Amino acid sequence: MKNCCEMMNKLRSKKNYFNILKHKFLLKYKNISKNNYHFTFLNKKIKIDNKHLANRNLIHWCINQNLFKKKSPFATEIFYEKKEMKVFEKLIKNSNHFIDVGSQTGIYSLAAYLSKKIKKIICIDITKEYINAIKNNIEINCYNPDKFEILNLGLGTGKICHNEWISKTVTTGHSFNDILNITGLTLSEDDCIKIDIEGWEFFLAGEIGQYFKTYKPNLLLSLHKYEIEKLSDSSVSENSIFDFLSANYRHKYVTDENCILREIKCLSEYQFKVEKDKTIIFSNKKFS
Repeated sequence: MKNCCEMMNKLRSKKNYFNILKHKFLLKYKNISKNNYHFTFLNKKIKIDNKHLANRNLIHWCINQNLFKKKSPFATEIFYEKKEMKVFEKLIKNSNHFIDVGSQTGIYSLAAYLSKKIKKIICIDITKEYINAIKNNIEINCYNPDKFEILNLGLGTGKICHNEWISKTVTTGHSFNDILNITGLTLSEDDCIKIDIEGWEFFLAGEIGQYFKTYKPNLLLSLHKYEIEKLSDSSVSENSIFDFLSANYRHKYVTDENCILREIKCLSEYQFKVEKDKTIIFSNKKFS
C-alpha cells in the first residue's frame, strides 16, 4: 500500500492557461453557466455542475454535436455517448463494483451509482481537473460520497505523458493490481470496468492486459486507432488488443444505431460509422 501511495504522489501536472482563460471568458462558454444541465440514466436525471470548466467543456461539446434537447428555457438534457450508455444499463445491472478508468467528468460513474446492486465505484483519471469535476458532480447530485473512491493516476507501465485540453500530465503508470491493492476490491464476472484513455489502452496488449487472463469482469473498452499506433510507435494496433482480449472472453459486442447489441468475432466484421474510435464490450455473459 505504501509503495502504491508513493507512486501516486509522483504525478506532475502543467495547466494549459490559454484554454482555462478561454473557458472562463469566451461568451459561448460563459452562457453555459446560465442554464441547468443533466443527462438521463435508468429514467432518472443526473445533474452536471456547469460551474466547473471541465464540465462546461463537456456540455459545450455535446451542444456543438447537437446532442442535446431543451427541456425548458433554463434546463437542457445532453446525450453523451447515447448508444454506449444504453448498453451500460445492461452491463452494470448485476455489478457490485465498477471501475471507471479515464472517467473524465464521471458520466459513467454517476450513472453506475443508480444501479441497485452497486456497492463501490472507483473513478480513475490522470487529469486533476477531471478529478475535481467528478467531486463536484457527486456533490451536486447529493450522492453518498462513501460509495466513491477517486484516484488521480494513470493506467499503464513506466512513464506516461498525457496531453488534455486543459493540462499536460506526466506520471508513472499503474497496473490493475496496483488499483486493486489501493481499493481493496476483488472483481467478479458480474462487475464492470470501463476504459477510455485516448490511446493509452495499447498497454492492454502487454503486461497490463495480463489481468484479464485471470479475471473476467465485463469490459467496456474504447479503442482509439490512430492514438494507439502513435503512442505505441506502431508496435500495437487495435486489432492486436482486440485479439488478445478475445482469447480471454467468450463474447464480443458492438452497438448499432438503434442501441442494439450485436455480437462480433473480429473488428472487420462490423462497419463502424466512426472508423478511428470504436467501443467494444467484452464479456463472458450472453447479452440479448
